[in-house]
This record gives sequence, C-alpha cells and structure tokens, in this order.
Amino acid sequence: MTCIAFRGQTGVWLNSGPPDFETMALGDFREVKDGCKAMAFSADGNLFAFGDDRKVSVIDMHTSATIMEAENTYAHGLKFSSRGNILAVWESLAGAPNLHFYNVATKKRISSIVQKRQNLWSPQWSADEQLAAVRVGTEIHFFENGRYEQVAKKFVVLKVVDFLLPQKAAAPYRIAINVAGARGQLPHVRIFEYPKFGNMLMTQSFTWADKVEMKWNNAGTALLVLTAIKEGETHVYLMNLSRASTEVNVSTDGPVYCVEWSPNSEEFCVLYGYMPTSATLYNMQCEPIFDFGTGPRHFIYFNPQGSILCFVGFGNLHGSMEVWNMHSKQVISRLRDSDVTHFEWCPDGVHMITSKLSPQIKVSNGFKVWHCGTGKMMHQWCPGHDTEVWRVSWQSASADIFPDPIGKPLPAPTQFQTKTRNDSRVTPDTTCSGDTVTDEHERLKKVRNLKKKLQQIEKLKQQQAAGKTLELNQREKLSREEEVLDELAQLQL
Repeated sequence: MTCIAFRGQTGVWLNSGPPDFETMALGDFREVKDGCKAMAFSADGNLFAFGDDRKVSVIDMHTSATIMEAENTYAHGLKFSSRGNILAVWESLAGAPNLHFYNVATKKRISSIVQKRQNLWSPQWSADEQLAAVRVGTEIHFFENGRYEQVAKKFVVLKVVDFLLPQKAAAPYRIAINVAGARGQLPHVRIFEYPKFGNMLMTQSFTWADKVEMKWNNAGTALLVLTAIKEGETHVYLMNLSRASTEVNVSTDGPVYCVEWSPNSEEFCVLYGYMPTSATLYNMQCEPIFDFGTGPRHFIYFNPQGSILCFVGFGNLHGSMEVWNMHSKQVISRLRDSDVTHFEWCPDGVHMITSKLSPQIKVSNGFKVWHCGTGKMMHQWCPGHDTEVWRVSWQSASADIFPDPIGKPLPAPTQFQTKTRNDSRVTPDTTCSGDTVTDEHERLKKVRNLKKKLQQIEKLKQQQAAGKTLELNQREKLSREEEVLDELAQLQL
C-alpha cells in the first residue's frame, strides 16, 4: 500500500492510500506555524523528509520513527539521491552556503555550497549514485563516489541554460546540455559521455528557441528535445545515440503541447495541433505507429508500468481525462475534474490523483483519488475553504513492487463513502459507464474518418485548380464537402 503526502500553510500530513485513506502518524509530528515549505520521498519510498522554519526531519516510513534531524535549517527545497543515502537541502539565503548535502546514515552534513537561484538548486544523480552534478553559474560541478567535499570535475559551458542526466540509467554516464544562442552560434543541445567532454557524442541545433525542454528515456539511450518560440512555432527532435538526431514530423499544423517517453524506452507520444489536439505514438525510428485521434488534451501521463496512458486537458479544457490501455490501444475510461492544477499516477499504475493547489488556486484546495478502470472517484480530501495546500504527492515505490495491472483485468475498487476533513459526505462520481466509453470510442473513430475525407477533398480541389480533369466519383466527393463539415461539427460539439 502506498500513501499520500500533502503540505500547506498549517503543516504536513500523511494519508494511507487505497482502500483505507486514513491519517497516518508522522513520528513526532507537530503543527508547523508558518507552513511546510518542502517535502520529499526517497525513490524507493522508504524515507520521507519535510521541513519547516526550524528544522528538517527524516522519517522511516516502515516504523514512522524520526531517524534524522537537521536543526536550524529553513528548507525551501529537499531532494534525496537515487538510492536515498544523501539528502540535499536548499535554503533561501543570500551570500552564505545554502545547498547542503547530508549523509542520512550518519546524520551529518558533509558539504555545503552556494546556490543562488531557486530554479537551479536541485542536484542530479546517476542511478547508482556514483555521479552527482549541480550547475553553478556557467559551470557544471561533478562529484564522484559520494565525496561532496571536493569537486571531481568542472565543465565550463558559456551560455549554458540547463543540463540533464539520465537518472534511471546505468553507466556509461551521459549528460545533455542546452546552450543558448550567441553571435555566430545557433542555440543547440549537446550530448557528452562523462568525463570525456572533449568528445561530443551528438549535437542538435535550432534556428532559434525561447524555451527548450529535454527528456531522457529510462534507458539513457535517447533524448527528446522540444523547442518553442514566443510566436508559437514548435519543433520536436529525437537524439537517438544508436542512430542520429532526427526531427519528428507531425501530421497537422499547430503547436506541439507535450512529448513524453513510455517507460519501456522504446516509444514516445506527441500531443500536437490546434484544438482538439491530435496524439500519435512513435517508435525509435520516428515512425508513427498509432494514432490516438483528437480530443481536448494538454498533457500526457504514462503510468509507471507503461501499460496505461492518460491524456488530460486542464484549465480552459474543463479537466477532461482520457485513459487508454496501451496493450490493446483502446479507451478504458473517461472522467472529468474541474480546476485541477496537478495530476499524478500512483505507483500501482491503477489509481490517479488530481489536486487543486495554491498559488494557482487559493480557495477550495485539496485532492481527489480516482480509479482508472472505472473512472470513479474513490476519495476526496479538503481541509477547508480558505486553507491553502501547496503540494500533494504519492509515496514513491521501487519499480518491482507493483506488477503491470494490465496483465489481468483491472481490479474493481471497493465502494467507499468519501469524507472531507469536516466529515461532510461526498458522492463518488459515477458518470463514466461502459456504454459511455464505447460511445466515445466510436465518436473519435468517426471524427478521424471525417478528417481523412476532408484531407482527400482538399487534395482534389488542388488538383482541379491545377487543371486536372476529375473523374465522376471524385466530383461527387467534392460535392459532399459541406455535408462532411456539418457532420464533423456535430460530432465535436
């Protein structure tokens, strides 16, 4: 069973996950006057750290005992190393060393450095913890074998914007570096193998980019790069270390909203086009292998096992969620939750959490837990109309703890009454039935077919304008354009 952690202006809490959803003890947990500014689970979920204006505490999740405390530390950021042996603590201080590394076993601070910018403080580790890296100005500092007292290597990169280590991959250690454009130099992403910085493995340049997003696959063998400019033009590149760097071609005009790797490291999904957006699954050769059709979507979320995918459309898209079985490539369920600011899969790959958090939304903060197989809400928590909640997170878990839920039928959840903190009853959402899923799948199929017909009609109009004589059946197809447009408009209402 995995639990749910949430923090806000009145403290930090832990709830057990499905099916109980009960409040759990937090060691010597105390109310925090000024709120909990940071919290973090270790990657295996065995440790939980949280901080307030006095100290940082680390809890053993098996015993609920406090195993480490860092006094007089006002943490604004917390992060465990890959195997949970090191805890990085960032304080919002000016001038003094404010990024601290603690050995969890010995409970001692082993090193501190100055890290001024909040958006750059977070260290990155390799999967085996033998390599750690942090950006300091135009330099990337590397630490080896758990020795943080001394920088092992410094890599100076002028105009560096960001860097990324594949944090689930074994050696050899690769590093991707995003470099801004300068006079006589286009913006680009470079890939190196540590520590051979004189031998670049691959590079990809762009004409220009105001924003660059990089994502390694879990195997550390390929990097997805999404570039965007303020005017809306976007591009996606696949930097495959076993092949070459290739731009990913999408089938329609419009921006690319999101790209995401499948956890199997062999496929990735791209969300693109004008609303309703299109979604396509690609292989490592940048070949499209499945079209998910169109829908009101902004983001892509694979469950940890890679067997289920959820498309979500929050904000002005009214919180629509569309869940797909990645083995059968069929819709499992559709659900809706308005005003959502955060989505996250449970490590079991079956349950999902949606949250309404501050500062995006200041009132009615809280979270809901959903079952992806039925689309039903299983639990809701709300601390009160004016109480701010800043962060909600599932407890992490090792990859081998939860098997693929699509090896067998998805377990149906036990029906529970859901409670808010003031014990008012909440009725679970039962709007998603099997008939609804079937009808929605048929609707999307009809929309795809109608769009294909419109593409064919457009090609025929171009041929006719070029002087080509059309056959009788082609002229009949042209005459049905208005009929096709009207039918498409009705299906997209």
